[in-house]
Formats: sequence, structure tokens, C-alpha cells
Amino acid sequence: MYGGGHSTRHGYFLLTITTPEDPKDDVLFRVIEVADVPEYLTNRDDAIAAGVSLWRAAAVTLQFEDIETANAAWKEVESRISTLVDQTDAFDEEFSTAAGGDITVYPTVDLSEKNALISAYEDTAQPITEAEDERNAKQLKCTQLDSDLAVVADRLTEAETDLALYLRIQAEVGNVNIALPAINPVIASANAQARAEVNLSAASALEKSSIEVQHAAIDAQITLFTVQNTALNSTQTGPINSAVATLQNRVTSLVTDRSSITTQTLVCNSEVAALQAVVNTARTARETALAAVIAVCPEFTP
Repeated sequence: MYGGGHSTRHGYFLLTITTPEDPKDDVLFRVIEVADVPEYLTNRDDAIAAGVSLWRAAAVTLQFEDIETANAAWKEVESRISTLVDQTDAFDEEFSTAAGGDITVYPTVDLSEKNALISAYEDTAQPITEAEDERNAKQLKCTQLDSDLAVVADRLTEAETDLALYLRIQAEVGNVNIALPAINPVIASANAQARAEVNLSAASALEKSSIEVQHAAIDAQITLFTVQNTALNSTQTGPINSAVATLQNRVTSLVTDRSSITTQTLVCNSEVAALQAVVNTARTARETALAAVIAVCPEFTP
């Protein structure tokens, strides 16, 4: 087999030297690759002198015992050589340079284009600052709302505690005002019954007169007790009921305030999230603009 074409790449077959004195004993190792070109010598004697066992040959003789194996081998070797030629052409076009080297004149980028990209990048700073300022201002409002909500929650707890206490007092005063009037008739009835029994007794007139003084004193106390109970109902029930009503109104007002501030807080946090999205978009635009600058001006420092 002979690998023709691409004379500058002479030697497509990588052979192993088994008997230095007899080239006919050389064995095909493989078809070379692009990276093998500078790696292996193309002169057998030079390879032997250099002490290496592999060298690149332009031709190789392969023997097979049947035509099927020979055809299969030929097709495989032919395919590998074709692939090598394509890879070599690609290497020459993309990486290899002329013998005298390639000359590149810098800058390779239009300065006006580079300056425009840099200017566009610099212009992305202001939108970020503005978006962050707006977001921060809104965040301050949200923080204030959080603080207001905490204050209202504390006041509501205090008001509910006070209301619970006054409701207990109101209930107890109510119970007293219900119980006391019922006691007076019982005492008056007992006093009247005792008076009647004394009058029917065999006690002397002087004794009955002395006991009557006590009955009269009891009647006077019952009358006074009734007056005092009426005064108690008037002086305590009214103020207590008024205090309870005031506290109930305060609790209702604070519950309304809490609900309102909670709603405002949710809206505020949603607005902060939206403003953060604007900040993120502005930052992404800046990163994109920087990448565009670096693509044409790698040495650019932001």
C-alpha cells in the first residue's frame, strides 16, 4: 500500500522495527495521526541511529491469507488515511502557519466599535444604581411597616388583657348587684317575724320596749343597705360598663389596624421582589455588555 498526496506529510504508515538489519521484518503499527508528524522520523536508518523503534514510511506491504480479509484491511487503512488527510487539511487551515510565520497587525478590532462597546458597558452602571436605590427605599418602607405591625400587635395584646380583666370585674359587680337586693327582703322578713314573736311573748313592757329598739335599728340598717346598694350599682356599674366599652372599641380598632398593616406589608414585600427583579435585569445587562467588550478587547479592565 502507498499513501499518496500531501508530499509535505511524507510517511503515512507508522512501522515498528523488529530486526534493524532487515527492513522486510518491519511491522505496521498503525496509520499515523496529525500529532505523529513531528514526533516520528521518516528515515529508517535515522530512527535506528536515534535508538527508537518506530518510524514513518510512505509505503507498506501487507500480506493476508484470503481475499476477504485483504479487502477489509484495505478499506480500513484507506478510511484512516482519508481521515488523516482531512484532519491535516483542517490543521493547516486553522493552526499551521507559513514557513515565514503569519503577521497580524493590531488592533484587529475597529477602535470605534470597541469604544462604542465600552461606552455601552459604562452606561449600564446608572440603571443599576437607580434600581438599587428604588429597591432600598421600598425596603425601608417595608421595614417600617414591620416595626409598626409589631407595635400594634403588642398594643393589641395589652388591650385584650385589660379587656379580659374588666370583663371579669363587670361580671362580679353584676353578680353582686343581683345578689344584694335579694338579701334585704329576707332580713326584713326575719326581723318582722321576730318582732311579732316578741310582742306575743310574756316579756314585760319594758323588755319588749328594749327589744323593739333593736328591731328598729335593724329596719334602719335594711333601709340604709338598700340605699347603699343602689348607690353601689350606680357608682360602679356605669364606669365599669363604660371602661369595658372603651376597651372593646380599642381592641376592635387595633384588630383593624393590624389587618391593614399586614396587607400593606404583603404588598410592600411583593413590590420589593419586583424591584429586585429590575436590579437583577440591570446587573445581567451589565455583565452582557462587559462580555461584549472583553470579546474584542480581552485586556479591558472594568
